[in-house]
Amino acid sequence: MNDVATINKFMTLLEGKVFHATTWESYESIKNDGYIYPNQMDYYHSPFGSENGYFKSKGCVSFFDYRSTKKNKDYMLLCIPTRIFEVSRKMVILELSTKKYDRLISSSKWLEEDSSKKVVPRIEVGVKGPVSISDIQRISVYNQKASSLKTD
Repeated sequence: MNDVATINKFMTLLEGKVFHATTWESYESIKNDGYIYPNQMDYYHSPFGSENGYFKSKGCVSFFDYRSTKKNKDYMLLCIPTRIFEVSRKMVILELSTKKYDRLISSSKWLEEDSSKKVVPRIEVGVKGPVSISDIQRISVYNQKASSLKTD
């Protein structure tokens, strides 16, 4: 599912947005809880991050920042949202409301603070603490198909 055509199509769909990508199974928990919680205790099953994640260690929810895709294309390929399909047949994209962009924490201080932690420079951003589902402006569900993404 991580072929170049699918990745390019997906990146184009999300250009200009800040979003959280998760599995369908984790989305069910998010929907029931009403929040996306920081994954410090590995509550959500995900192919992203590690026990050594920069934003995870800061108690943040990680988001992909695709607002400057042309400038950051090389960094975008370091961690692609379609990795969700490695562990789930459905991917859920939760787009953060533009009204909440002031809560975003950049990864720019990562090298100064703790470069031993993992982060995707220029692409990964965090929001401290839980993120309310009411802070999400759009939810999109994608089904894994043999050679393309299908939106629910």
